[in-house]
Amino acid sequence: MSFKRRTPAGTKPPASSPSITFSTGIPSLDDVLGAGGMPSGTVLIALTPDRHSSYGDLLQKYNIAQGLHSGHGVCVFGDRELVDACMWVPQSVLLHDETQDKDQDKMTIAWRYENVKQFQTTVDANL
Repeated sequence: MSFKRRTPAGTKPPASSPSITFSTGIPSLDDVLGAGGMPSGTVLIALTPDRHSSYGDLLQKYNIAQGLHSGHGVCVFGDRELVDACMWVPQSVLLHDETQDKDQDKMTIAWRYENVKQFQTTVDANL
C-alpha cells in the first residue's frame, strides 16, 4: 500500500509545484493559469475591458459558487449588489433591513396599481 497525501476538499495537488491549487470555477481559466487552478494563498485580479460588461461579475460569481460547492468559507468584501444577487445566500444572513428596501420599491409611476399585490419572484427558503 502506497502513501497518498490527503488534500482539503475542492483542491488538488499539482505536479509542478508543492503548493495546493483550487479551481476558479471556470475550467478554461484554470488551464490558462497553469497548474490546473489558482495556487493557495494567491489573489486573482481580473480587469474587464469595459466597466459595464458583465465578465467581471460572472468571474466573481463562478469563483464564489465553486468555493461554496467545495465547502470553503467564502467572504465577499464590498459590492453589496453582488452579494444580494446571490441565490445561495439565505435570507437570515442578509444584514440590511428588508423593510427599508420595500419602502424604496414603492410604486410611484401608476398610482392605481399601488394596492395591487406584488409578485414574489424569489423561492421560499423553507422549501
